[in-house]
Amino acid sequence: MSYAHPNLIPSVAMGSR
Repeated sequence: MSYAHPNLIPSVAMGSR
């Protein structure tokens, strides 16, 4: 999940917040 998708990480972080 660390190096899965550079665009998915911020996407989830924004959706969670």
